[in-house]
Amino acid sequence: MRTETAVFHVRDKAFNWRQFSDFEAYTIALTKGYSYGPGFDSARQSLALKIQESSKEDMGMRLLLAGRVDVHLQDRAVGYAMLRRLFTVEEQQRITHDPQPVSRAQMGLLFRKDQQGEQLRQAFDAALQPLQANGELQRLQEALERGEAAAWVPQY
Repeated sequence: MRTETAVFHVRDKAFNWRQFSDFEAYTIALTKGYSYGPGFDSARQSLALKIQESSKEDMGMRLLLAGRVDVHLQDRAVGYAMLRRLFTVEEQQRITHDPQPVSRAQMGLLFRKDQQGEQLRQAFDAALQPLQANGELQRLQEALERGEAAAWVPQY
């Protein structure tokens, strides 16, 4: 499974970036303690970025809607799932994301390095293989990208 950090912004406000230094022109909402990929994390240390941090994931979207920040960085799938779950249809329609992600990563699963962890890994791999073979894993990836993973039900 793939994941990407997206730049969410209000639809009717122009937003464009090509390099991390472009973020100096914007006020950015972030969630405390999160990494946004090595490129952005490095830029955060070296550039004069205007950042508002909150310990609540949904606060960035709320700040966007209130006009208190220009952009909010969030995992794209999580951001759209949060919008669908916590915001009105009108609020959802006001927010979009920039097509250029801040970062991309492959998701992984960690198991303990003991006999129980190995048994769990084998069971997971065995259950995952049919989902890969019949295209369900791709359907899940697409549902994640639309922020609809909660509604995904595997078809065996």
